[in-house]
Amino acid sequence: MPQLSGKKEQRDARKTALEAEADRAGSLSLPQLGAEVMTKAFTEVAPVAAGELNYLGFGKIVARFAPGVSRTDAKLYERFSELVGEGLQVLEHASLVRFPAESMGADCYTATRLGRAALERGVVEHIIVGGSL
Repeated sequence: MPQLSGKKEQRDARKTALEAEADRAGSLSLPQLGAEVMTKAFTEVAPVAAGELNYLGFGKIVARFAPGVSRTDAKLYERFSELVGEGLQVLEHASLVRFPAESMGADCYTATRLGRAALERGVVEHIIVGGSL
C-alpha cells in the first residue's frame, strides 16, 4: 500500500477508520454498547469536591466515544450520535448515568454513584444486564 502523502489522503484514511469504528460499534449488543459508552465517556471525568457533579454534554460524549469525528462530516457524526444516544439510554435504564437535576442544558449527563462504583470495579456491563455490585 502506498504511503499517504497529502492531507486529503490523511483525511480519507481517518474517515475510513472512523467508518470502520462506527460499523464495529453498531454491531455491539446494547449492553456492550452501553458499557463502552460509559467506559469511554465517564472514566476520564476529573474528580470534584464533595457535593459537586461533573456534567458532560452530549457532544463531548460523542467526541470521547469517537475521537476524531467531526460535525463537518454530518453523516458520520450522526451515526456516532445515534450509537451514543442508544448507549446512554441503556445506561440511564441501569441507573448508571442521569441528566442533571438542575437546568444546565437538556443534553448533559453525569455518572451516578452506582455508575462511578461500576466503573471503578470494572463491572459496568454486569450492572447493565441486571447484576449488582
